[in-house]
Amino acid sequence: MSKERVGIIVDSLNSSKQIFDYLKMSFNSKNYEITHLIVQKNIYLKKNNLIEKVKNYLKKRGIKKFFSAISFKILMKLESIFIKRIKEFSSFFKNYSLEEFKLKIIEVEPIISNNGLIYRYTEKDLEKIKSLNLNLLIRGGNGILKGEILNICKNGIISFHHGDNEFYRGGPPGFWEIINKEIRTGFIIQKLTEDLDNGDVFFKGYFQTHCVYTLNLINLLEKSNPFLHYVIEDLTSKSPKIKIKNKKIKNDIIYTIPSIRIQLNYILINIKILLKKILNQLSGKAYRWGIAYQFVENWKDPVLSKSQTIPNPPNRFLADPFLIKKNNKHYCFVEDYDYKIKKGCISVYEITKSYCKNVGVALKEDFHLSYPFLFEDGKEIYMCPETHQAKDIRLYRCIEFPLKWKFVKTLISDVSAVDTNIFYKDKKWWLMTNLSYGSIEDHGSQMHLFSNDNLLSENWKSHSNNPVIFDPFFSRNGGFIKDSSYHYRVFQRPGFNNYGESLGIARIEKLNSESYEEVVDFEVLPDFFNELHGTHTYNFNDGLIVLDFIDMKAPRDRRDVFQRMRDALRKDKAKTHVLPISDLGLMEMTRQRQSESVRETAYSNCDHCSGRGKLKSALTMSVDIQRKLGEIIKKRDKFEQRREEESDFNIRVNVHPSVLDRLRNEDEDIFIDMEKRYLVKISFRAEDGMHQEEFEVYDADSNESLAKIDR
Repeated sequence: MSKERVGIIVDSLNSSKQIFDYLKMSFNSKNYEITHLIVQKNIYLKKNNLIEKVKNYLKKRGIKKFFSAISFKILMKLESIFIKRIKEFSSFFKNYSLEEFKLKIIEVEPIISNNGLIYRYTEKDLEKIKSLNLNLLIRGGNGILKGEILNICKNGIISFHHGDNEFYRGGPPGFWEIINKEIRTGFIIQKLTEDLDNGDVFFKGYFQTHCVYTLNLINLLEKSNPFLHYVIEDLTSKSPKIKIKNKKIKNDIIYTIPSIRIQLNYILINIKILLKKILNQLSGKAYRWGIAYQFVENWKDPVLSKSQTIPNPPNRFLADPFLIKKNNKHYCFVEDYDYKIKKGCISVYEITKSYCKNVGVALKEDFHLSYPFLFEDGKEIYMCPETHQAKDIRLYRCIEFPLKWKFVKTLISDVSAVDTNIFYKDKKWWLMTNLSYGSIEDHGSQMHLFSNDNLLSENWKSHSNNPVIFDPFFSRNGGFIKDSSYHYRVFQRPGFNNYGESLGIARIEKLNSESYEEVVDFEVLPDFFNELHGTHTYNFNDGLIVLDFIDMKAPRDRRDVFQRMRDALRKDKAKTHVLPISDLGLMEMTRQRQSESVRETAYSNCDHCSGRGKLKSALTMSVDIQRKLGEIIKKRDKFEQRREEESDFNIRVNVHPSVLDRLRNEDEDIFIDMEKRYLVKISFRAEDGMHQEEFEVYDADSNESLAKIDR
């Protein structure tokens, strides 16, 4: 069968690693072959000497932009000097000859605009390319292509846009995401049109933003490259499966070279991150995970603040809890990490309503173990722990419950995989895992799905849409829950330069060999105990919830908080006794009141009964409004809304004028933070006829009533 003919436009036969690697991938194609290299001779560089180019730049952009461009080049040069010394990244700074591929070479001389950005082709060059009978072209060079060249091939011209062009148009690619402290950096593969950044989008992906620009750019190029091959393979097949992704430009800003002030801000961001790491090491600070548990009737509506904890053993921490019930007893399998040897094993705890005790070590290997995913197949109990240091996904079977386990087989080899879930649905076994590719380890961006008719067979088939999720907001697994109606995937959500910030729980709506769909039901925030920094695993089994958390980072922090609390309480008229902060991050305090009660603080005098009755104060009403808004927002599918629409949720709250004054002054920052965190807009309106203890919540766009609180 003959393959479709594809050409690639380049600026030189000495190319970047990205183009070189892509060409190597293309030789494995079933549907197409690269037949020609179309080399653009850059006449702009020839006809303009350095002085003329400087004059032209100054005329069009001014002296500030000129010095900003010079400063940015110096900054990137300094970064590259250090980074290219690191073995894993040195290859990205080399030039690669494309001549070794022995492809036919066609030279063209495009007409280039005075600013060097827009490329148009002459009739002569257009005829040259047309005679090649190419199915499509790939833009691998510089320049914004305009004119008839865009329509010369059946499938047009396909190109990368290194950045999420809905929000980050222009460049430098992957830089402004750092400045804005975005959790993710995106890219698209699109069809070029006359309308800049408005062509059909064939693929979109996101990965977690790296705070160092050069590394973020390397990651961007490395992560996007395989999917260009995937898109071209599909477009040149007889029955393309790729669906055009609807997009809408949400930000009209076209980013350019950052000013010197912005560059200094970038340097400051990285200095702060570096200093924080150094200070943490010097002070003995470190992420310290812990595990909480709670017996509940409904796993979807727990009061996590009432949870109990499993104490961390000395010089170790516990994380990644998974549950199984055996002989009417709950057993919790956990990652048991030893700080001294910097390696984890799998330990087991027995949990009842009256006690929690360590049973022992279930699994230990020469490499690190975590995320002990448990499942049953008939009478057999299996465990699939995280074994990415061994570069494979392994399966273990229980020989004698709960502490004796035997290695069964490697399910998938030669992969860097973490946090694997395995379950049976619709007469198939499904395996979902987080894979990392490339020189920068990143297990949080891609979730891949595999299927098999037989659990113990090696024939695990990759899903046709892998990665089924390519977005650090949703990708990394953090548990798995099955109830009578649905399967739920728990996922981790990172912060900027921060791992394991919060959790989401998604209901699996559609799962087959051709598609995967899930709907996010709710979010779990690290706010159920004091001074938490994150949470990243959540599981449920027959009335018991387990989850992990990051508490305060060092004993010194606890001592400081404890001392400040004692100092503050010296002014309290009541007799108080305070105990130091526990490992849970909780402080116990007794207080004997000798003056006004909390009720006096929370309530104000009623003008209508000469002080004999009480009204909720403006402070108390503000707290009530915050709680109600939190409930309304969480019921709404915020993750899915953000993914699909990127639109704001506009809320209007009607209150008594005395309460409004409190909301707009003392508590203004609270509501601003709520807007930023949950992507909502909150406005307030005073209603003179309203009682002080009443308030109403409306959808500001539809005027739909969301809540009405009467006295």
